[in-house]
Amino acid sequence: GGGGGGGETSVILASSALQQIQKMGGTISIAGATAQSLVQDQDSRTAVATYLSQQLLNNNNNNNNGNDGGASSSLICCLDGVENVPELEEEERKQGKPDPKVVWTQGVLLAAREAAKVVANGKRVCIVSINDEMEELSVNDKDDDDNNDDDDEEEAGGGGGFALNLPKLNVFGSSGDEADNSGYYTGNDLPQSLSRAMKADMKLRYGSLFGIPESSPNFSGLIKGPLKNPTLCEEYQQRLVRLDVTSTMKKTSKTIDFTTCRHVVGEAAALMATSAIDTTTTTTTSSSSLQDVSISSLPGLEKFDTWQEEWNRVQEQQSQLDRGLVFSQPFASVPDVNRLSQWLCQKWGPAVLTKEYDLASIRSGARPVACTQTSETQVEIVWQTLNPQTYQSEPAGKLVLDIVANNNNNNGGDGGGGYTLTATRQNNNNVGGSSRNNNNNNNN
Repeated sequence: GGGGGGGETSVILASSALQQIQKMGGTISIAGATAQSLVQDQDSRTAVATYLSQQLLNNNNNNNNGNDGGASSSLICCLDGVENVPELEEEERKQGKPDPKVVWTQGVLLAAREAAKVVANGKRVCIVSINDEMEELSVNDKDDDDNNDDDDEEEAGGGGGFALNLPKLNVFGSSGDEADNSGYYTGNDLPQSLSRAMKADMKLRYGSLFGIPESSPNFSGLIKGPLKNPTLCEEYQQRLVRLDVTSTMKKTSKTIDFTTCRHVVGEAAALMATSAIDTTTTTTTSSSSLQDVSISSLPGLEKFDTWQEEWNRVQEQQSQLDRGLVFSQPFASVPDVNRLSQWLCQKWGPAVLTKEYDLASIRSGARPVACTQTSETQVEIVWQTLNPQTYQSEPAGKLVLDIVANNNNNNGGDGGGGYTLTATRQNNNNVGGSSRNNNNNNNN
């Protein structure tokens, strides 16, 4: 929602889409508001909550299912399209016209906040780009209670997210819900990001989007029609889906790039919001209630329909991260476990540290400094950091390599079950936090 700069006000849906909604026993109701009205008019923002409350009441009365208002409903919000809003011309800027991108973003944030007040008990799915709210991801890593903060802790002026990109327009004496003749929202309670505005419990991130938002029966997967050697469009060439815990994709670079089909994002959000995917089957020990996953499209012509299996894999990935497990590789036979540990400590470890990590270029943060064999089946890679006050080296953590026998192998001998090499982080708050870009050096 939020609307653009007041251009298109009509919405067109294919008859087949409406028929499918009716076939599933659903109805559709559309309401809209311009971004300018949401930013500048408190009544427009209040109307968002009023409209949703009435729709939920009507839905519960029609279904007569005994649920209280909002209990069986969910909320999905996104900002897709705002990046395509035309930039202001230089002359328009000189005239003081408001930036439509900023107005659109502010309008959606404010509308999402009002909508979240109504859908308090349902699932709230926030759809954002992989490169948005990454600062907030770092905040959540440090403080898992961010998602449960009070409203006054979620407003502009701190943390990352969309609000940091908005102009600082609070004028002297302004407070609360206010807007001035600049065309922007100038209140001091603007949410920092879309996920905070709607108090999301699920954040779905997409990469570079491709595909036409088209659902009519006239849509064709062929490019340039039926040729002798036909070519399928990307929507049909990349139908496989992969989900990942977003924190596993973080890098020190500012942008992360992969591709995602628009259709897949919409399908995933709908399945999550309607509980068609059981997202409660989580094994994570994290205290954060916000589940942050990224969705990417992969080459494949068959329709993807194993959503639950993919979600379960992501939950196992999250569980491993919570335990500090960063690598696990099974293999068949080890004639001598102690010799393998010695090789990891004396040969493999030093070679990796000298070749993959240019230690001399790491001027701040933690760095790996030594490999130590602590037992016949365990090797530790020690990380240290330099205290800027005392200029003394201090331990920052360690990466522990374990050779684990499968199926109760005895005394280092191979009992037929093979072994698994695991790498686990311990006390790793600063491990990998150097100023150099050490991207995904898992070196198996």
